[in-house]
Amino acid sequence: PSRGLGDVYKRQTKTTAARMYRTFNKIYRTGEAAKISNSPIITKTGQKKHIELSATLIWDAAGRPLGFRGVARDITAQKKATRALHQSEERFRLLIEGSIQGVIIHSKLKPLFVNQAYADIFGTSIDTILNMPSILSLYAPDEQKRLLGYMNARLQNKPAPNQYTCQGVNKSGAPIWLDHRVHKVEWWGKYAIQITVYDITKRKRAEESLKHRSMELRERIKELDCLYGIAEIIENLAATDPEIFQRSVGLIPPALQYPRIACARILINQDNYQTPNFQPTQWALTSVIKACNQEVGRLEVCYLKKRPLRDEGPFIHEERRLVDAIARRLDKVVERAFAERTLRESKEKLRHLSASLLKAHEKERRRIAYG
Repeated sequence: PSRGLGDVYKRQTKTTAARMYRTFNKIYRTGEAAKISNSPIITKTGQKKHIELSATLIWDAAGRPLGFRGVARDITAQKKATRALHQSEERFRLLIEGSIQGVIIHSKLKPLFVNQAYADIFGTSIDTILNMPSILSLYAPDEQKRLLGYMNARLQNKPAPNQYTCQGVNKSGAPIWLDHRVHKVEWWGKYAIQITVYDITKRKRAEESLKHRSMELRERIKELDCLYGIAEIIENLAATDPEIFQRSVGLIPPALQYPRIACARILINQDNYQTPNFQPTQWALTSVIKACNQEVGRLEVCYLKKRPLRDEGPFIHEERRLVDAIARRLDKVVERAFAERTLRESKEKLRHLSASLLKAHEKERRRIAYG
């Protein structure tokens, strides 16, 4: 068969000529069809092309080989496109491997590519992630269902967010917060998903801290409003006016963590001042009210429903300080009322004594005058 190739061999590279020679000899010996895939050739004009060649033997009536019948397909453009794609993907790979942001490419959640930054976010290695059957194990259990839903939606060409925040889990099991930017890519000729991941754990913690501090500030403002309101009531009413206690007790529940289920009452000797919803419960704070170092009553604050345990039952330290601060202000009200009552009683006694003394003087003068 080699003699039949003629000047075809003269135009080919040594490698291609050798492949063609071996292939045609194989066909001649076995009588079976053969194929040369992706073989470079030189045309008459000297142009280099890539072909895919399939050939079979031609037999005469006596069963003797006459020659070869072949079909050649020009795959030069396809070869160039494939090479260009591989070069592009290689440049892309080199680019994202050096990115400071985490990048992962997956197909149906099976990792295809991971850069070092992504592995560092989770505190593990690239090889460990690439060997995972699914990236879902890198995320908190509560997040896995949501991420699976996003993937299924994309596979079905349904709407799915291209940016979202979710919670991951690093190698030590600690939670980390991640911002995801997602888009479709073609990876080695197949559909895939690329995710650029930003570690926002520090920012999330800062936001949570700010949120917590803002909440604490609002709670402290509520407490200050309560104390200011009670101070204003005390200032505008006489210490002996029982309205002080009734109006003061109504300001206490709104200053607590859970105002809707809070109630309060003030007991002064035998007098009871309470909010309309008051009822004693096991979730209570109590502070004694004193006058002249003697217990004269108490302030009680209760929650009507169970709440998570805090510093003192469901109550926090700040609520304990608030209840004690209100009780100390009521101490002064009771002491002032006691002092005013004592002073009034003393004045009344003095008035009676003065009247009795005047009567005695008048009686003595009449006795002397009428001797």
